[in-house]
Amino acid sequence: MPPMILIVEDEVDVLGFLRRAVERIVPGATLLTASNGSEALALFRQQPCDLVISDHRMPLMTGLELLVALRQTSTVPFLMITADTLIAPQARAAGATEFLEKPMSLNALRAAVLRCLP
Repeated sequence: MPPMILIVEDEVDVLGFLRRAVERIVPGATLLTASNGSEALALFRQQPCDLVISDHRMPLMTGLELLVALRQTSTVPFLMITADTLIAPQARAAGATEFLEKPMSLNALRAAVLRCLP
């Protein structure tokens, strides 16, 4: 069964890049998208996913806040993507599976996504 992947990003251009990249990395995957952590949390509660790929800096709820909320009930692999490298230790302590710094290469994204999926 193809994996279900939730991509959380508030910047439309970056969301489009991530969506196209993940479609190439994991052909056949079902992709859900959200523009902030709050929307993502609601989506995840309705439809648990196999992987969450999330930006950190977003309105309403940051990626770190989303990660903390998800970890209360789920061990879903979580790939944090951000230009804010200072958040990396906090993200890892909160349970992030992988961490990528923006801007990232397609190869780095591919490697991180594939490490997160069984």
